[in-house]
Order: sequence, then C-alpha cells, then structure tokens
Amino acid sequence: MVLKGEVEMQDVEIDSQLYENTMDFLAEKGFEHYEVSNYCKPGFECKHNQIYWDCLNYLSFGTSAHSYMEGKRWWNFSALTIYNTAVMNKNHAIAGSEELTKHDLYEEYIMLGLRSRGLKFKRGDNDPELLGIGSEGWYIERKQIISQLVVAGKMVIDGDMLKLTRDGFLVCDEIVERLL
Repeated sequence: MVLKGEVEMQDVEIDSQLYENTMDFLAEKGFEHYEVSNYCKPGFECKHNQIYWDCLNYLSFGTSAHSYMEGKRWWNFSALTIYNTAVMNKNHAIAGSEELTKHDLYEEYIMLGLRSRGLKFKRGDNDPELLGIGSEGWYIERKQIISQLVVAGKMVIDGDMLKLTRDGFLVCDEIVERLL
C-alpha cells in the first residue's frame, strides 16, 4: 500500500515514541519484554518463537509454512489454489528452499539472540567466548564495539549474557549490523 501511495509511512521519531509508550504501558501492566517485538506475563513466553530464536529444527504444514531441519530451510506456496495444485501434482507444496552455510547460521544466531534473550558467554581466563556459533574470537574481535554500546546504554553484560537494553531494542537492527 505504501508503494501504491495509498498509505504514508510514519516518521521514525513517531514510531520510536509509540514503541517506548508500548514498553512503558506493558511494563506497568506486569508484562515482560522478552523479545524485541513480544511481551508476555511471566512464564508465558511463546514456545513457537523460542524454537526459531534457539535455532532448533521445526517442521510446519500448510500454506506459507516454513520449516527448518539440519541447516536446510524450505517454505510452501502461500496461495491456497497453487498449494493444492502442487500437492496434487507433486505430493508436496514446497515453493523454495535454501541450504544455510556456517556463516548464515552464525549471522542468524547473532541476530536472533540479540532480538530475544541475548547471547550466552562461557567465561574464559581473559575474555568471554560466545557459545553456539563456533567462533572463539567473536567477542575479542568486537570488544571495542560492544564496550561502546555498553557505555551508550544500548547493551549490558548480565552475568554470562550479552543483552540489549530498552534503548538497544529501539535500534536493534543497527546493532546487529554493527556486530556482524
């Protein structure tokens, strides 16, 4: 609708203020901000989304369904008539697929971790090592950027977790881009 000129995009400042108002309102009502765009009452996090954030295997069915197994992701047709025709003719409705490289998995781990609970560290003798992505030097290579983000109030190191703060969630995509 934006491309057709039917709807105008809101100003970034208005979007930011609405997001901050949402954060305040839901916190006052007892909701936890457990993912950049999700809130819940304590203990009621979305199990479905946690599978994505933890980069675990999942199998889905139906139109537009996406699945992921052992580094391969595939998705089904979204239009019901095309989906049904494909099932009748090919016994599946897979519209496309991709094999994720080790680098793709690394980037998803960083992006999804920062969007949700954070990135887990294993404490070493000198510097922490990021778990789950097989990159021992990740933290050391980005230590200066991380320090700047911590000083700016965008990130915190909380025990063995590197997490975005409330202000960090406002610029999550930019932070992820800097860290990749």
